[in-house]
This record gives sequence, structure tokens and C-alpha cells, in this order.
Amino acid sequence: MSNQKLYEKSFAKVLILGILTFYIYSLWFSYAYHRDTDILCAGDGKEGPSFFKVWLFSMLTFGIYYYIWTYNNGNRVQDNAERYGIKIREDGTILLIWTIVFPILALYFMINNHNEMIKVYNARLDDNEYDELVAYAPPPVYIK
Repeated sequence: MSNQKLYEKSFAKVLILGILTFYIYSLWFSYAYHRDTDILCAGDGKEGPSFFKVWLFSMLTFGIYYYIWTYNNGNRVQDNAERYGIKIREDGTILLIWTIVFPILALYFMINNHNEMIKVYNARLDDNEYDELVAYAPPPVYIK
């Protein structure tokens, strides 16, 4: 587990800023999503491809690699959600279908699922920091 807090992403913000910045904000979001996925899923024995690899191979395969990544990432997030005590209904197959049929809805599901995991991740991080502070606190002094 990393010691850095992760920030929840806003679907509306990603959508609106993606349009207003002609996809530049969407590239940053994709980078952050890949980074956060690896942090959230650390310890599962898998490592997702880097943002650059997904972007490059998606360009070279005319988008086909992106569909493969969506499927694999959806399954990885769903598998790791159980470690956070969360039930995610959208697996790789569901996300793949929505990516083909209605990509904006697939993006919504991906962001929403990530945000659910981030809430628990940050709460656990806060609890661990509190436990560490308590462990190193000096013993109380009692005055008679």
C-alpha cells in the first residue's frame, strides 16, 4: 500500500474538461487512472500496462488494444474490489460491451468503480496513519 492519498475523479469534470481542452485533460485523466489502478491493485501479483503503452498500442492497432485493456482492467478492478469489501457489478465483459455500444457509460462505470475503491483506500490509509501515531505516542503521565 502506498502512503499517498488518492483523489476521486469527477465524471462530469472529465467529460467537460476533455471536450474544452480538446482531449488534453483526458490524456492526463488516463495517466492518473492507470497510476491509481496500479496503486489500488498493488499486491495482486499483476501489473497493468503503462498509460503510454496503452495509448501507443491503441494507436497502432486502431483502437483494438484499448478494448483488450478495458476488458483486462475491468476484471482486475472487480477482483481487487473484494479486498476492499466492495461489490462491483461491472466486470471486464460488461465494460467491454458498454465501451463498444456506449463508451461514455463505460467511462462512468470505470470512474465510479474507482471512486468506490479510493474511498476505502483513503480510509484505510487514515486508519493506518492513526495507528502508527498511537504506537509511537509516549505513555500517559498520571499526576497524583
